[in-house]
Amino acid sequence: MVYANAGNFNLKRKFDVIVAGDLIEHLFNVGSFIDSVKKHMRKNSILIITTPNAFSFRRSIGSLFLSKLRGNTEHVLYYSNVTIYQLLKRKGFKDIKIKYFNSKDNNKFTRTIEKALSLFLRKETRNNLLITAKL
Repeated sequence: MVYANAGNFNLKRKFDVIVAGDLIEHLFNVGSFIDSVKKHMRKNSILIITTPNAFSFRRSIGSLFLSKLRGNTEHVLYYSNVTIYQLLKRKGFKDIKIKYFNSKDNNKFTRTIEKALSLFLRKETRNNLLITAKL
């Protein structure tokens, strides 16, 4: 384990797979983080990112019915499929793939509602994004 600044780090080695799980939404300068990640990737390495989906059904409904939007106060930015794709493309990544998923919710009622709605709603409205990309 290494304690380092996620915006600017050097581990002095390269990796086949780099996972940034629910991290980028907390970073002030995600571009600097991506630059540091690239330094640690080989030609065929894979970057895997998970992050909340800015356009999820849950966030959309919340914005319609709540007088004050409640977000995670630790988040600096939210990403959509378009913004994360553009970020990675502009940073030189290729073979960028985006999938959508609902994270496991501890509330059984919420899980049931989201499962039922997923039959009718577009997959792009799920709560989270899973992104894979190569250099």
